[in-house]
Amino acid sequence: MPREEGLHKIEVHVAALCFDLESEDETRCLILKRTATRSLYPNLWECGGGQMKAGESFQDAALRQIKEETGLEADILFPYGDYFIETEDGGIPGLKFVCSVDGGKDVVLDPKEHTAYAWVQESDLDSYDFIAGVRDDIAESFKILEEC
Repeated sequence: MPREEGLHKIEVHVAALCFDLESEDETRCLILKRTATRSLYPNLWECGGGQMKAGESFQDAALRQIKEETGLEADILFPYGDYFIETEDGGIPGLKFVCSVDGGKDVVLDPKEHTAYAWVQESDLDSYDFIAGVRDDIAESFKILEEC
């Protein structure tokens, strides 16, 4: 009966690793710097994403989050894997996607969530302070995309 009684509210997240596959130089990944006021991972770099809404599919949630956080329209290329965010009250499960975006479009950040963005190539990744695991996810995604 817990579901019917509304006792368990489950929070689930999505993350989207967004790549500009049409760059003149080489493939680039969009990264975002979290604001200093965020309760989880302040001032660290990530790829974007967040909480799903009730009734939303994983894919729709990822596309919505990228649009809200960057102003960009994204296309899902493939699911990448799952993740878990450790919190004081347990944790938050999530699903990651690799997406494509048009790197020629203007990025418009949601200032409540992010203070900066960068387009990075694989060789740039060590220059940023990422949330644990994000750098490795981006590096692995670069390799997968090269093989496609």
